[in-house]
Amino acid sequence: MFRTSTAAILLIFSLTACDALQELADDLPSSAPSGPSGDASPTAPTSGGAPQAAPSTPIEASDDGSVTVKNPLGVEISGKLFVDPAAGSAEHTLIAALDSQAKNKGFNAFVKHFHPTATQETEQLDRLKAYTFEQSQGARAAACLHQDGKGVIVVARNPATATIDASGAQGERLSLWCGEGRMPVPFTLYPDGDVWKFTQFGLN
Repeated sequence: MFRTSTAAILLIFSLTACDALQELADDLPSSAPSGPSGDASPTAPTSGGAPQAAPSTPIEASDDGSVTVKNPLGVEISGKLFVDPAAGSAEHTLIAALDSQAKNKGFNAFVKHFHPTATQETEQLDRLKAYTFEQSQGARAAACLHQDGKGVIVVARNPATATIDASGAQGERLSLWCGEGRMPVPFTLYPDGDVWKFTQFGLN
């Protein structure tokens, strides 16, 4: 009788302890399943891998082309939007060269926009192809184009006073806004006859 009562007491105690542990477990926060088949998963980038650039949106400009954009520090800077500029102009050359790089049209399509003084030596061409051409293709170039690839935003324009040939022509140093992810990019151009061409292509 004593043994039976002791066994009954131990059984009741065990059941009570199990109920208490279960209630304690129910009060604890549950961890969300992390596997692919779980109902929930940890927060993670939805695209995976490298961040993808957001689709470009049209730039709003005033009637004279004035725009306000931001640099990577969030500072607003003023600029001017040029869309379908006159053939031969510095802005037209910028758009043509950037379009060539954005669409990966090849080195010959790119180098034709450079001033003869920048491509007259084999060493210059080799360096241009190995560094500037290779590093400015695709998304890097596309980021500097706006309005469906037909425009650029110039945020700074200064004279380039170095004499590069016998003509003594003065060049221009233009800085383009290439998105909020990088500082404005400088390009130097000089006239070659009626067409402006690069002596320095800052996108690399």
